[in-house]
Amino acid sequence: MGLIVSPTDCTYASIYKTIDKVKEIVENYSITYPILYDITALMNYDVVRANCLLAEEFCNKLTANGCYVGLYGSESDMKEFSSKYADITLTNSIDLYDKMISLNKKDSYTSDYEGSYTMVQLSNGVVLCSYDLALIIESNKLNSSSSFIPEFKYVVQEGDYLERIANNYQIKVDDLADYNNISSGDLIQVGENIIIPNNYTNLEIESIDKDYDFSSLEVPSETLNGLVKGIDVSEYQGDIEWVEVSNSVDFAILRLCDFCNRTTDDDIVLDNKFLFNMNACELFDIPVGVYYFSRATTPKEAKKEALFVADKLKSYSLEYPVYMDCETDELNELMKNNPSKFEDIVNTSMGVLESEGYFAGIYCNKSYFDNISYLSDRYSFWLTSNESYGESVSFDRFSTRCFPVLYMPNNNQSMYQYSSKGVVNGISGDVDINYSVKTLQKVIHAGGFDKPKE
Repeated sequence: MGLIVSPTDCTYASIYKTIDKVKEIVENYSITYPILYDITALMNYDVVRANCLLAEEFCNKLTANGCYVGLYGSESDMKEFSSKYADITLTNSIDLYDKMISLNKKDSYTSDYEGSYTMVQLSNGVVLCSYDLALIIESNKLNSSSSFIPEFKYVVQEGDYLERIANNYQIKVDDLADYNNISSGDLIQVGENIIIPNNYTNLEIESIDKDYDFSSLEVPSETLNGLVKGIDVSEYQGDIEWVEVSNSVDFAILRLCDFCNRTTDDDIVLDNKFLFNMNACELFDIPVGVYYFSRATTPKEAKKEALFVADKLKSYSLEYPVYMDCETDELNELMKNNPSKFEDIVNTSMGVLESEGYFAGIYCNKSYFDNISYLSDRYSFWLTSNESYGESVSFDRFSTRCFPVLYMPNNNQSMYQYSSKGVVNGISGDVDINYSVKTLQKVIHAGGFDKPKE
């Protein structure tokens, strides 16, 4: 059973009261499917753009309480919602939440909505899911009251008044009063508890993930909701000041090579900055992975590429995957016209890399992934965002509460390239910024893939 929640009053107080009701339901019933915010009501108001933030707050707070949440709406509403939302915020956290798209056309099974979603509701009411969401929710212990965090209570001090308290916690005084059932004209008393419903990020980390040893982290991390942040770089970023970068990221994915850059059949030119970047990451203890552009058109060529990659990495320990970039013209042509051959090439590449002791994965965009998603049963994927990829953003614009792991529900869809125009101290110009599930590094370590090769 899942939930579709349809708030009728577009105020933050009503959102927080709705969240309380959802938590009450979760406490008393087994909610094994997502909790979805119905955006239909939001789209009927003139202030759609501002109301988008209500949906974000609904998702963010319930995620902080260990729930699997998302959005529900028609194709047209979801498109408008995404457009309006993008106009008012640079965080775009809503892109990382799951969605159910309601299809109006008979015999239609897919949506042309370009954002992230894993569920569609057909015109007859039947819901199709891309994943076994019940298994994901159960295995991650989501939608459980055991993960609920206590509401923050402010104790009224001498000289306090409600407006000052509301301003301190950046909530409208009317919303704070409404949520606490304080009528206009009521005086607050010294020692009285005022619940601050929007203050749910100053948490003990152990209350979110008791099993993870955060003491081992040596770099800053935004991991309250299950994600770590990183960059992917190549020679195009020039000389990187890694000592500065190390203060901002949890991992880095480095370009090893593009197999179109050959001097002879057996001489592949590495990325000009690969060795410098790899040595710097080791020096500053930045967990690292790599990627390469495959140009293979036969399994034989794929094997040759993978063996070359493994050879160049043999003296390094990688804490993140070796990713095969499948978006090259050669592989795109095969994917469209000869999918079985495309699959043979991918299987060969992944098999060789795994046999050489590396955790292998595939990089592609969301549209590309739709055609090869069946491979996610076998291999780890690194996907790009459709909605925020070209926006200029920096890590300090993101709140820890904004990025749940739910867009990437398992380790086979484990990294998300959020923007190609990231701003990171120590790098001149644009850089790709990414979020990954924190469990990916744990899986690689548990499998022994991060052991030194030579």
